[in-house]
Amino acid sequence: MKINAKGIIYFIPIFLYPPLQFTYVFPAPFRITLMVFLVVSLFLGSRNIVKKDLMISTLLLLLYVNFIVINISSTEGLITSSSVLLTFVLAYALGRGVAKSQKIKVRLIKTYRFLFLLIPLFSVASIVYYKLFGQYNIFPPYTEGYNYIYTPFGAMLTKSLFGIEVYRSFFYFIEPVYLGFFYAVNIFYFPKDYRKKVDYFLWANVIGGILTFSFLFYFLVILFLILKKNSVLDSVWKKTIIIILLVVVYLGVDVMGDSSSSERLYRMSLFFGMMNEFSLAQFMFGHGFVTDTGVGKSFSAGLLTSIYEVGVFNVFLMVMFFGTISNNKSYMYTLLFISMLMFEPIKLPLFWTLMVILSVVDIEKDGKKELKNMIICKHIISA
Repeated sequence: MKINAKGIIYFIPIFLYPPLQFTYVFPAPFRITLMVFLVVSLFLGSRNIVKKDLMISTLLLLLYVNFIVINISSTEGLITSSSVLLTFVLAYALGRGVAKSQKIKVRLIKTYRFLFLLIPLFSVASIVYYKLFGQYNIFPPYTEGYNYIYTPFGAMLTKSLFGIEVYRSFFYFIEPVYLGFFYAVNIFYFPKDYRKKVDYFLWANVIGGILTFSFLFYFLVILFLILKKNSVLDSVWKKTIIIILLVVVYLGVDVMGDSSSSERLYRMSLFFGMMNEFSLAQFMFGHGFVTDTGVGKSFSAGLLTSIYEVGVFNVFLMVMFFGTISNNKSYMYTLLFISMLMFEPIKLPLFWTLMVILSVVDIEKDGKKELKNMIICKHIISA
């Protein structure tokens, strides 16, 4: 596995933010400074201004003004507003960069591929290390709030299944559900041009996804197998893999029976129970970031949390912004919606990185198809 050192160094600010737990090891001013340098570098590499840039800039300005107004009485809320805006600006800069520079595009895709070859290896290594040496937390001041088992290779949860201890290994992601989403999307949508003949990336992500025991991973894999045409798993192994995954889904639900699923549904129900107390202004524009929900728990769903924090109007604007980044690809809206049912993807630089990669790949395919049609037409006219 060739290490893309330049890409890792160039895009390292992306990996200093959630959903990775250890990001708080690095002081916020340090992370923000690196992120600003990355964004400026990407913009300097693609200076041409087009009509789409003006539209996106206006959209981001409107969002930021709304965020400031909503959070005007909270210093922490204002800081969060700026942080969220910086994440959006990163997505915008990445989109411009990869669309206008082949070098940036290749570097970004290869860096992402390397990361998701490494993470499954660390997940396996974490289980092996724990069985041989036990726990060892290399980030104790920053991860004490999590009820996880730690090794130098990541975090794990343990559950008992028929008297057997099962390990849910998910690197240093905040929860298994976050990593499960990326694994599932990687398996089916990561560009084929950047996969090897022997697809180590595919199988590394399959193994890593299974080890998360995240219901979202299994659900998405089965959904994509059913819906996606020309799947990378369209082969003689397809039916076998479906059967195996169905079995693992059952085991996964059993393993998680006393934890995330029922708790997540309960937290979501809290939101709908509070809706009657919302004023029209609060429903449209939200209560502000880091607002106490009044029930001592988060709503555990990104869409509901976003509506509570910034309101329906601003959620609509954020979806519009997503459309400009994804080039309005319908399947990417599906990915956004599914992810927002489980967590808050719009606040995660890594999520936007994946979306930018997928949007550019689709553009390339459309461009090649259009070019091929033009060549065919030219031959017909010549004849």
